[in-house]
Amino acid sequence: MNCCSISACGSSGTTVGESDPNSFKDYVGSQSNVGYLVEDPDYQVGCCGIVNKWEFYAKRTGNLDCQIWRKTSANQYTLVGKNRINPGSVREYLYTVPPADTISVKPGDYIGWYTSTTEMVSYNILSSYPILNRRKTSLGDKNTGDIVDWSNVNPQSTGSNRQYAIRAIVKRGNTPQFSFGTSTTVTVPESTTSGAAVYVFTVTDSDSQDTLTMELVSTDNSFFSLDVTNKQIVTTQADIPDQAAYVMKVKVYDDCRLTQTGTVTLTVPNTALTIDNLPSTGSVDEEETSERKLLDLTVTEPNDGYTCTLTTSSVPFIVKQVNTANPTYGVYLIDWPQLNYNTRSSYSLSIQCEDGLATASGTYTVTVNKNNNPTIDNTNWIVSLDALTAKTSDVIFTVSTTDADSPQVTYSISCTPTGCPFDILNSGKVVLTDRLLRHSRAGYNVDVTISDGRNTVGPRTIDVTISNINDDPVLSNLPTSVNVLENSALGTSVFQASATDTDSSDPKVFRASFNKDWADKYFRVDSSTGIVYTSSSNNIDYDILPNPPSFLIYITVTDGKWYDTEHLSIQIQNVNEAPVFSQSHYSTSRTEGSDGSAFPTPRYNVLDPDSGSGDTKTYSLDCGNDTYRFSIASGTGTISFKGDYTLDDGTSPEEVNCTVIVTDTAGLSDTCDVTLHIRHNNDFSPSFPYSSYAFTVQSYEIVGKIVQTIQAVDQDLSSHNHGKYSYSLSPSTRFDVLQNGSIYIKDLSGLYNTAATITLTLTATDLASRSTSVPVVITIPKYFTTDSPYSTDRPYSFLEKSTDMAWFVPAMVGSFFFVTFLGFSCYLCSVDCKCRKPRCDCCKRKKVWRPKPVQVVLPKPRELPAERPKPKEPPPKPKPVKEKPAPKPEVPPPRVRSPVEERIDVTSPIYRVSPHPKPNRDFETKAPAPANQFSPPPPYFSRQGTITAEVHNSDRGWTNYSSDDHSTYRSNQIHHRDGVSEDHHFVEIEEEKIQKPKKTYEFWTDMTYN
Repeated sequence: MNCCSISACGSSGTTVGESDPNSFKDYVGSQSNVGYLVEDPDYQVGCCGIVNKWEFYAKRTGNLDCQIWRKTSANQYTLVGKNRINPGSVREYLYTVPPADTISVKPGDYIGWYTSTTEMVSYNILSSYPILNRRKTSLGDKNTGDIVDWSNVNPQSTGSNRQYAIRAIVKRGNTPQFSFGTSTTVTVPESTTSGAAVYVFTVTDSDSQDTLTMELVSTDNSFFSLDVTNKQIVTTQADIPDQAAYVMKVKVYDDCRLTQTGTVTLTVPNTALTIDNLPSTGSVDEEETSERKLLDLTVTEPNDGYTCTLTTSSVPFIVKQVNTANPTYGVYLIDWPQLNYNTRSSYSLSIQCEDGLATASGTYTVTVNKNNNPTIDNTNWIVSLDALTAKTSDVIFTVSTTDADSPQVTYSISCTPTGCPFDILNSGKVVLTDRLLRHSRAGYNVDVTISDGRNTVGPRTIDVTISNINDDPVLSNLPTSVNVLENSALGTSVFQASATDTDSSDPKVFRASFNKDWADKYFRVDSSTGIVYTSSSNNIDYDILPNPPSFLIYITVTDGKWYDTEHLSIQIQNVNEAPVFSQSHYSTSRTEGSDGSAFPTPRYNVLDPDSGSGDTKTYSLDCGNDTYRFSIASGTGTISFKGDYTLDDGTSPEEVNCTVIVTDTAGLSDTCDVTLHIRHNNDFSPSFPYSSYAFTVQSYEIVGKIVQTIQAVDQDLSSHNHGKYSYSLSPSTRFDVLQNGSIYIKDLSGLYNTAATITLTLTATDLASRSTSVPVVITIPKYFTTDSPYSTDRPYSFLEKSTDMAWFVPAMVGSFFFVTFLGFSCYLCSVDCKCRKPRCDCCKRKKVWRPKPVQVVLPKPRELPAERPKPKEPPPKPKPVKEKPAPKPEVPPPRVRSPVEERIDVTSPIYRVSPHPKPNRDFETKAPAPANQFSPPPPYFSRQGTITAEVHNSDRGWTNYSSDDHSTYRSNQIHHRDGVSEDHHFVEIEEEKIQKPKKTYEFWTDMTYN
């Protein structure tokens, strides 16, 4: 059969045989040692997978071999596998095959069975068509792989329409896996040789009967190949280019074409040039006369080519290439070196290697050896050892040597009989390499030999005797395997090991170790009794254990001197468990919606240890009185609206608390709380009460003045932020809008004496970007006024200024109350002092003589004239008028004054200018507003004095106007690039200084004498 046409079984299971064995239990055969093979389409496997369960009706008890047969020829069948089952009683029995005993099946396989005792599978004779049942007596107990010839067993001629109460449930098998998962990265040295294995991996499949096939899917290079036999990646050449990464994709699949793909990335880094075996030392004999290689240089950059040289001069050594075929270098003693130990006993050689890009160097030290023979100085060569106290690495003897010329003495030993537990170190110490308790030899002869590299001395014999050799304990009763159910009670006894020891006085102590790291959490052994217990703190959970859930326990018994170790297999058996939510509460939210609109699925993360064994989960929902509003997907737990859901009806809640129930196949369940949050939708756009707006604005209005407020409405509830919106105005050059809908003046320059109509678009936009626009037409009428070069403006009086009245009125009120309080206090004082006892004692004073007031005239200051009656203040003398330049002959035409000019307060001291006035731009914002915002401001009149005004013309020249009251007005109008004009006005006022007359000082005194 073509592998590509194989159909894999489903994960839920497919029945092969009768779907309900319990319906076929009328009859049963009476012979023993009988086997059946059913050649019928209903009993034939139609997909590729594994046998997960067997189900049959047992009319008798005993062992039943449930078998899978594969046809190899017309009448020959091969036994693919079998499961031996004992139902224990007469009943319908469902048997789940353990993972380690699963049978791999292919399309075309048939089911069969064998009973060594009396037949036990029942049947009915109700079929309307004949079923081909091959029945073979004396079939015998067959093993997997056995081929049986059924040619002498034809289909039953009588009762051929028997329907047997048996079926197999087959399902999809397990996918093979790479040991590195799906991807890995491997670093390959640049100097790796051709054919070297750079990465070795393994492939596993839980289905033990599957045949695995591995292939190379793709590769981007020719430097590596896949060895499918040994499961490794090997190089196809040496000198692989470095500084690169190479990618290989491989796949493995089983008989059912279940495939796993993996990616292996191989990186080749650049290797730096180094001399790995320097610094180093060597030696030469003083008597040597011929050329000899002392050292092969090990360089880590052989691929790029390199050269090595000796940089030390005047020495009897040389560095050269070993041979022309081998591009390596070595250090050599030259021919006829003429070494003299007394003249020079060592040489330090500097060696340098380079590859054209980098340089590496090192030092090689050569010692000259003087020729003197070593001697052995020991006198006592007898050693006694106690097996109870002797330990590994104990020094049992030290060989003492003398070599006057060289410390480089080497030692060697040999034993009689051979296999002695001794060794000798470079220091001459003979050490014990093993414990002596289990040794059967009572003594050894150890021969010691020493050498200085040229001369050998020895052997000398050490006589070693051993006492107190031990008899070992032996474990005697360990079985092959033991089965343990998951969730077994803590501290349950599993098995007791026993041991024997010839030395009855020795204690026996038991220990345990495991071949898998996780096993020691769940089992322990009692050191004194040898009983294997389950853990007293960790429960055995089959579903979290690695697959397969079995391990080897190694039990060791020791008497303190030696030990014995055996192992047994522990098999963990599965028990069904309930699913569990990973947390008790979840929440999810969405906006209101139509029927079937789903909430985001919470991350339930339901933990069901049995999910890998075909245990499925089903979700249900309980929301109390609101359950009718929602539905839940039983397979995923996704919650949806059942019917249209709107929060505008006034009855639908924004938050609903529900309970979600998850139930497994066996009916075990768990619950969690889920809070559903429903948010409002933005359903409406903002709107304006009118389709358009129009109003008039005067051209002299100030910047920032609010001229109109237009507000939109939105049917969305503002409490959910859907009814909130913002305003924008386009174009926004002359006017702009605040976020409350108030339109204000931004810039009206250039429109003072020009009528204009401005059409704007006012837009209201809510938080969902829904918007509505309305046209706004603003009319600016033309404003006329006549201005002469002579200022006739009347200044504001004191009471007309709001700033003066702001402090004057409170001051007057405060003064009134102060004067009233002062007068009332004086009144009380004068009344109390008229001898009204006992309130004051002013009347108790003695009357004393008081002189009449005397007028005292102070001496006059030198600056003052002689004392005379106070003269009247002379009238102020007029200040001479400064000479002004003659006016220009051309009188400028009358021009329209700007509102800014009309607002100039010429009486304010801040507008006085120096002989060289500087422009003051603050007056534009500080100018007072007119009394009526829709009428021209009142004219200003200058007071008596000299007023100078300068007018700045558009060509940035100055125009001077002088008035009859000695005032001058100056104005300048500046035109900017954007067409906006800016007027600057300066008023200079010169007043006559009035000299105040000097006063005569006089005072009165009131003197009292007792």
